[in-house]
Amino acid sequence: MENTELDNCRYARNSNIVLRKMDDAGFLADQNNDAVYHLNETATAIWNLVEQPTSISETIATMQAAFPDIPGSQIEQDVRGTFNTLIERNLVVQAQ
Repeated sequence: MENTELDNCRYARNSNIVLRKMDDAGFLADQNNDAVYHLNETATAIWNLVEQPTSISETIATMQAAFPDIPGSQIEQDVRGTFNTLIERNLVVQAQ
């Protein structure tokens, strides 16, 4: 996968979003509206990482180190796709 210019931008949690846990599932709830988003394992890991501002490239490296048995290209694809969704839904934002 090719790096984009946004790879090194730092992202953080949108302060209007809260994590809700139900059993083993995680959901992000937007306090400004009734939107609720289910988190898969990759999204949950990214949500935990963006507690402190982090970049897409840092997240990919962290996830590849944490899961050495999973092909790096698969992790990169999953992280990029998940970040795109989180950004599009305004769940994570560029850090100030």
